[in-house]
Amino acid sequence: MHLCFITNWSYQKEAFRCLESGVYILAPGCGLAPKTPLRDLKALVEARNEFCGRK
Repeated sequence: MHLCFITNWSYQKEAFRCLESGVYILAPGCGLAPKTPLRDLKALVEARNEFCGRK
């Protein structure tokens, strides 16, 4: 998942797709692009929390 190229809605969609396929760790790859907005990282965490039923 390339965090600097997708929208908040896409974070949820992609996070759910990854989690439904059975991944155990949902995280950025080797690092983050320097201009990746903090809100995008938060959107990824929120998508994971929603998938897991923890809000």
